Amino acid sequence: MTDEADTMTTHWAVLIGIDYYPKDRCLKGSVRDAETVKQYLEAGPIPVDTAILTATTLSDPSFSCPIEKPDSWPTHDNVIKSLKKVIMEARQGDFVYIHYFGYGTRRSESAVDAHENSGNLAFVLFEDNEYGSSYLKG
Repeated sequence: MTDEADTMTTHWAVLIGIDYYPKDRCLKGSVRDAETVKQYLEAGPIPVDTAILTATTLSDPSFSCPIEKPDSWPTHDNVIKSLKKVIMEARQGDFVYIHYFGYGTRRSESAVDAHENSGNLAFVLFEDNEYGSSYLKG
């Protein structure tokens, strides 16, 4: 006889919302949208194991980083860590939902790793470095 816990599927969500970008490129609403989706998923009848990474812009432009704690920032390392958790813990038949709210970009199609049909698409993530951002390539 199979244990019911072994046969239950798990629902996973990785939500990334970025309002804070350096050099006056900030967005308004990406973090709010990510939080709204999180609330929607959590209000549903099925539990969802949700990771949310956000970078909120303060109204004071002199503030040089998002208000969240660094382990909740949508940096390349934190996004990869969240995705690896799902990869390591998810089982066949589980459901995975990934939603990105923020800037995207298309890098030069001459890039070595560019996709032949769509070019080199990437999410623009927040980074606490001299550039203020990094790319998560698809």
